Amino acid sequence: MKNFFRLGPTAKVSIVIFISRMTGFVRDMCIAAFIGAGPLNDAFLAAFKLANLFRAIFSEGAMNSAIVPTISQSIASHGEKYTKLVKSHVLTTLLITLILFTLFIFLYMDFVMFITNPGFSDNPIIFNLAVDLAYITFPYLTFISIAAFYGSILQIKGVFVPFASTSIIMNSVLISSFYVCIRAGNFCTSQVHALSYSVLISGVLELLWMIYWGYKYNIRLHLRKPILSKYVKKILKRILPGIFSSGMVQISVWCDMIILSFFSGGISYLYFADRIIQLPLALFSTASAITLLPLLSRASSNKELKIEAFNKALRAILCFIMPAAVGLFLISDEIITAFFTRGKFTTEAAVNTALMLKILCCALPFQGISKIYNATLYSVGNTKTPMYIGIVNLIINISMSFLLMDYVGYSCVAIAAIFSNATQFLLLFLNCDAIAKISSDTKKDFFKYIFGVFFMAITVIILKSFMINKSNLIKVLLFISCGGFSYIAILTTLRVKVLKDFFSSH
Repeated sequence: MKNFFRLGPTAKVSIVIFISRMTGFVRDMCIAAFIGAGPLNDAFLAAFKLANLFRAIFSEGAMNSAIVPTISQSIASHGEKYTKLVKSHVLTTLLITLILFTLFIFLYMDFVMFITNPGFSDNPIIFNLAVDLAYITFPYLTFISIAAFYGSILQIKGVFVPFASTSIIMNSVLISSFYVCIRAGNFCTSQVHALSYSVLISGVLELLWMIYWGYKYNIRLHLRKPILSKYVKKILKRILPGIFSSGMVQISVWCDMIILSFFSGGISYLYFADRIIQLPLALFSTASAITLLPLLSRASSNKELKIEAFNKALRAILCFIMPAAVGLFLISDEIITAFFTRGKFTTEAAVNTALMLKILCCALPFQGISKIYNATLYSVGNTKTPMYIGIVNLIINISMSFLLMDYVGYSCVAIAAIFSNATQFLLLFLNCDAIAKISSDTKKDFFKYIFGVFFMAITVIILKSFMINKSNLIKVLLFISCGGFSYIAILTTLRVKVLKDFFSSH
């Protein structure tokens, strides 16, 4: 793990995330083929997203933004021995909170499912199924949140790969559930029940995986009576705006689910389209943000080092996210048809999902760039500004969705995402101007990327006109390879050195 091909941290995380997304892609292909994009899958996704809705609040987003800068400061000021006690107190507080919260949700699961998916109330069978599945999947929240806590501690040590690879565990377990169902026959009540139990099992395995890596890097924490020390208070003070900020995002997701629950298959269309969008977003934006946060936190008052690190991350994201957005937009129909249209995933579902994907592509660049601006604010302990921006983002997203739903149907949530993500980017840009200066090299490279994307788009459009009768899978592979080659050729000709930044070990 330490000698992972001598690559830089961002490249390591990107490679692991790529493997994770590929296994996730196989998982989604199995779901599409065996369950389809109908009411059964909507019920499973409603239950699964309920746990993930609170996961984003309790784990990665809020936790990283509060723990990484604060623990880094504690180590610098008081050393590892004192900081170990701080980590243990935070771990105990987090575990107690998660257990109590899970019990609370269990007591009111019917009501929670009703307010998150009111459209299901017209179909009692699907509603009751979603409630049953939620009882199975929701404890996953506790396991993955504790695993994310260990991931945050490892990030401070510059170790990013273990937690980035936890999704591979989940995807592998969920894929295995289909095999078990096929082999066991009537052993499983249904495939959606098998998937739900797999989510719970994967949570346990992910936590054990992170505890193993914690021990390997001498992170051996014990449950202790919570004490509100200086740094624990600081973490709580910073984590609350982070939770609120993440909560705004999840409330937005919740509102999307409410709206889409009124359109048969709507939740599934968004899910499969979003899974495609998440591949470039996670590979480049998420990977860069993960590695950027501890680097900026350690840089402390070294402004020049912070600006250099920020610009490297920005150039890498711009270089990859722009051609990804344009490329996915141009070949969205071929991608959805090639990878999902089989079994119970109908042609109509493919057309609707492809439309959703095209719209989401327009929001992708704003969404990707916003991640490193958030990381920049978090690195200086500023969790309030992202919270306020999150509130504005939520208002815009909800307003646009409800305003458009009667006119454009299920695609209203994707259109609203364009406006809300663009606004979020603009507000973050304005608020980060003092601590995230864009260098002249980054500005010059930006125009080179635009020229490269234009040339790539022309290449793909010409190829599409000559390959009408080819299979969609062959089309996708050729479009990606030829389009990617043309883009890289232009960047090489213009002497763009972003790959050196991306694979740099510093």
